[in-house]
Amino acid sequence: MKQLLVLLALVLLGGMLTLSTGASYAQTNTSTPVPTFVATSFGNPPPDVFQDALNDLGRRLGRTITLDSFNNTTSKWTWDPVTWTNTNLDCPEAGLPSSAVSTPGYQFLLTLNGVDYEYRASVADRSSLILCSSENASVNPGRISSGTGAAGAATAPPSAPGVCPTNLPGRLVVGKQGRVTPGLANRLRADASYTSAVIGRIPAGGVFDVLAGPKCDGSSNFWQVTYAGVTGWTSEGYNGEYWLEPIS
Repeated sequence: MKQLLVLLALVLLGGMLTLSTGASYAQTNTSTPVPTFVATSFGNPPPDVFQDALNDLGRRLGRTITLDSFNNTTSKWTWDPVTWTNTNLDCPEAGLPSSAVSTPGYQFLLTLNGVDYEYRASVADRSSLILCSSENASVNPGRISSGTGAAGAATAPPSAPGVCPTNLPGRLVVGKQGRVTPGLANRLRADASYTSAVIGRIPAGGVFDVLAGPKCDGSSNFWQVTYAGVTGWTSEGYNGEYWLEPIS
């Protein structure tokens, strides 16, 4: 009799273990799935107006800036949705009419080689994009001429051909030679404009022949030059910085 009771106890214990294991398995399989997130560089993909900010900063610095320009160490970008307290995006430099109206928008912080540039825009108006602050003394905050323009150019007053009142005085001389200053290569373009097609490049230290110029696109002096058998137009400088120098 005692042996029979022991046997029944073992059978009951085994059943309890089986039920416990089954309950645990069922609980594991009915749990809420973990959400899947798509990883993107430096945060979520930015809105379309972010590209306008890259275009504008590139124009101000005189070189093409893309997402590949940011390496997440000394150069990186972030963006955030922000609701500004007024219609000038809480930035007096915007030059926009200011009313105390909540304005949904975006804030873009671009850090390039350790230097910060902050852009702002409203959700409703892409052309409201402004450079609100800059740590670069040669890049002044302010509105851009057009948020959707091909060049995203900084606003510049109109000028007669060959005269750039807001830029550096021309130093090159037609019939003589010039040289690209240390730093980045200078682009050769088909015409005297930042929006013209790039047909070549002159590296830092490259020596060229000056054929004609200057012509002004509204913000920079362009000179027609020949380098390594290629003839085109190249910019002399921008925002107080010379990219070309004469060879005496």
